[in-house]
Amino acid sequence: ALTCVRKAFSLIKEEHIDTDSQDAENHLTQLLDAAGYLNFMPGSTGAMLELYKTYDQRLKEDCLVQFSDQEPLMMMVLDKIPGYLDHLGFRHIIVDEFQDTNAIQLDTIRRLTDCSSFESLMVVGDDSQSIYGFRHTSPEYIIHFFDRLGTKGQDLFLTENRRSTPEIIAFANKINAINEERIEKDMTAVRPSGFRPVVRGFHGKDEEYSYIADKVQKLSKQGCALEDFAFIAYKKAELVKLAAELDKRGIPWVMKNPMPLSENVKVRAPEADQLYFDYLGALYEGNIFDRFTTDEIQEKIKEMSDHFMGFESMEIVQQRVAFHEMLNCLSGGDEIYQYFLELVYDNPDLQSELEYMRNFKRFGENTAKKMEQDYQGVVLTTAHSSKGLEWPYVFLSLTNFDSKQAHMQSRKEVREEIRRLIFVAATRARDQLWITGQYVAYGSKDERVYNQFLEESFTAMEEPYNPIDPKEALKEADRKLKASARRSRRAAKGEMTEEEKQVYREMTKNSYQLSFL
Repeated sequence: ALTCVRKAFSLIKEEHIDTDSQDAENHLTQLLDAAGYLNFMPGSTGAMLELYKTYDQRLKEDCLVQFSDQEPLMMMVLDKIPGYLDHLGFRHIIVDEFQDTNAIQLDTIRRLTDCSSFESLMVVGDDSQSIYGFRHTSPEYIIHFFDRLGTKGQDLFLTENRRSTPEIIAFANKINAINEERIEKDMTAVRPSGFRPVVRGFHGKDEEYSYIADKVQKLSKQGCALEDFAFIAYKKAELVKLAAELDKRGIPWVMKNPMPLSENVKVRAPEADQLYFDYLGALYEGNIFDRFTTDEIQEKIKEMSDHFMGFESMEIVQQRVAFHEMLNCLSGGDEIYQYFLELVYDNPDLQSELEYMRNFKRFGENTAKKMEQDYQGVVLTTAHSSKGLEWPYVFLSLTNFDSKQAHMQSRKEVREEIRRLIFVAATRARDQLWITGQYVAYGSKDERVYNQFLEESFTAMEEPYNPIDPKEALKEADRKLKASARRSRRAAKGEMTEEEKQVYREMTKNSYQLSFL
């Protein structure tokens, strides 16, 4: 129920639904249906709207806004005070990463250009890297920029790529060229020629992850640094699975995706039920039983208990200092935990800090932090999080890029954004690129739908594409041979119907095919 409410509230904000309008309930119902949530909450849309009004009123009473409130509230101010932007006196405007612009941001730019002080506007962006449709961005705004802005200007194409080899750039260009909605341009590599990208398909996830781990292991033994490798996938769950395969081989790895703070053992420790024991476990990074006997652990717990008992005789300020000292002892260069401490220490006093930690335990499961420091190990990241980064060696798994939604005839924009995402992920590679993926996107054994983006990658590399599992092909051939043999025996005994005889005649005509199989 909470998940459905969150989704409904999010849609109301994102689509700027007027909850008092007559069409509000119908509009929200359609959005929830399209998002696949309506089945879980039939007939509840009206109640959701009323609940949202209560929620919105509570936010206003507490002087709070959500991230998604900021742009609509800004527009509200600009509508009420038309000359507000004029008095700021902006003359020259530069917009970076313009491909990530949404409708409200484009309207903001238009309002700035309407100011009396305005002289020039320059936007920088790449329609091929527009990959945030879920944030209501669209490549349309950069493809048809002058029309959307209602003005004229000049296009300057910066197409030289200094990161990747010509072979990698050629692959990326071919994938991007499949899209119909795009600016007609190709990147040009200025680096010398290098290795040809490799594309491999698999019939199971274990085969794919084993192939990748084998390559990493082999190249690392040849002297390649582990931190020069990156594995890029569509979902975080895939990163976890490859991490397990690397663990089996003793290969270190580091997750570059935002990490939930609540999964960090050091974050959990201060509010755990067995406070002292969990604190010691976090302090010694889970090796407490390797370092101390049971009696020594009990003694340390007693020392901590006595130490905290002494807090009562301290002033509140001293208690806070002592508490911080204990929390800081856990850090050990852990940037996820350090970020959590920064959130705690932002509170004005000890009581507020403790209250924040209690609330975090209940409500902070979605709070995450992207690791920014460099660590030794294979980098694991999703395609969206890989943007702006680069590595010498990249393994790009297309396994979960495809979906039922991407195969719907009416969802061309979904397919085109996925290709742009593949373009972004592939061009993270400087020297070598491996494109891997499972052939089957979804579906039962008899109704399989194959990964269209993996097939496009085979085509781009001019490699033969054969998604049929040879093991299953042999089983099917064996089944046909046995069926043919049964028909032969029945025919010899005169036990076949006329219809079966006709089928048998057709089969015997093509018996050479069965023999070949």
